[in-house]
Amino acid sequence: VPTVSRPGSLVPSSGHRFWRGCFALAAAGVLALSLMPPGPADLSGFGWDKSNHLIAFGVLGVLAHLGWPQRPGRVIACLLGFGALIEVLQGLTDYRTAEWFDLVADGAGLAVARLLLAALPRPGGTGRDGR
Repeated sequence: VPTVSRPGSLVPSSGHRFWRGCFALAAAGVLALSLMPPGPADLSGFGWDKSNHLIAFGVLGVLAHLGWPQRPGRVIACLLGFGALIEVLQGLTDYRTAEWFDLVADGAGLAVARLLLAALPRPGGTGRDGR
């Protein structure tokens, strides 16, 4: 278990490598689940396809921000590109479909991640304003 570099920080003392590794594993899992053929009783879903996208990209957004906190705009752009790539790849299969609303749900998940991250205490303080 990594140690925390300073009190109130989510960044381990080993730098951002821990969160980048978590992000890589989560991104690989999202990609694999997105491209797998659905089984007879598709258990990968929560009952509504768009909620899968929202949750997956919310988690990816948080992990990516923790891994690359100095580049929030690039993180969002790259994750939206990743979502678009998944849709293109799904469109190339005969068992999945590409849907623009899936990309909208990905963006909503990223927005939820940003809101969650904005509500977390900042290092050196207990609130968003650093006090």
